[in-house]
Amino acid sequence: DSKDADAYYSRGTSYDAMGDHEKALKDYDEAIRLNPNDGRYYNNRANCYKELGENQKALKDYTKAIEIKPCGLIYRNRALTYTDLKEYKKAVADYDAAIKLEPKDLRSYYNRANIYSELGEYDKVVKDYTQMIEVDSNYFLLYLNRALAYEHLGKINKVLADFSKAIELEPNDALTYRSRANFYIKIGHYAEAVADFKYALKIDPNDKDASSGIEELIKKAKKDCEMGDCDGLEALKEKP
Repeated sequence: DSKDADAYYSRGTSYDAMGDHEKALKDYDEAIRLNPNDGRYYNNRANCYKELGENQKALKDYTKAIEIKPCGLIYRNRALTYTDLKEYKKAVADYDAAIKLEPKDLRSYYNRANIYSELGEYDKVVKDYTQMIEVDSNYFLLYLNRALAYEHLGKINKVLADFSKAIELEPNDALTYRSRANFYIKIGHYAEAVADFKYALKIDPNDKDASSGIEELIKKAKKDCEMGDCDGLEALKEKP
């Protein structure tokens, strides 16, 4: 029976790969009927239900799969379903469980950080990115995303430090330069902002956001000057 069950399971995964979830579902049903003690079958059937928009059935199957054999992947899958349903506390609890089982898998931290960001809990976002950096200290996007979280917390020096580290690790990413430029604008460092927008344009000459960023910054500096504050405009003149 277990061999027959595996055969249905294998064919079901093939149907899944082709996007034929209805046929895949029937094969998973048969695999489960033949061998109801394999968590993989429930996990894949749950994925099918999720694709078909049947989230409650998906949750039930993920839960059964976890009962058979807990693993980080299935906790993450269930957490993603809870997130779709905006049941954030349950999603966070599942990511907590996944991290306990697989403390070096960045996906759980990353997804949990996204939930905290959605909830405006940026101190927890920073904590998750810090833990990810402890696992992989050479991935520039972790520093970029932590910088954006620090920005919400008003930690100016830490924001700039993380942007700089991200650029050090990946000097050819236009998004990082643009993000730092936008932050420089917020803190009134117009010359530095223009310099970063120009770096972004060197990397990608078609970067419309960087081009418009420079134009908007010049307009803002001129408007400020009309109101009596010409420091920004003078700074732009000093830095070509």
